[in-house]
Amino acid sequence: MKPEDLFLLALVAGLFALMWNNGRKRKKAAQELQDNLGVGAEVILSGGIFATIVAVEEDRLTVKSGTSTLVVAKGAIVRVITAAPVAKPAAKKTAAKKPAAKPTKTEK
Repeated sequence: MKPEDLFLLALVAGLFALMWNNGRKRKKAAQELQDNLGVGAEVILSGGIFATIVAVEEDRLTVKSGTSTLVVAKGAIVRVITAAPVAKPAAKKTAAKKPAAKPTKTEK
């Protein structure tokens, strides 16, 4: 083989490696997006429909868009606009402290 052929072969192998790595990253990002979907999140579907997630099942989502309710596959979600609200832990109620009574002046 000529040195030019080896260089060309290395260049093609490098391109394939970059494409494979980029595809892996994209697939991982899509899976992470699908795993983090929750009720109340605003999303955009692949058809360009803006919707709010109403219910989450194993591989399906029930979304509401305007007055319509749709059942779609998780893969139809293209982007999350606003994330699902996170439930805040209940705050501990503490007994309200009464202000200390002011000492009164005693007459002599």
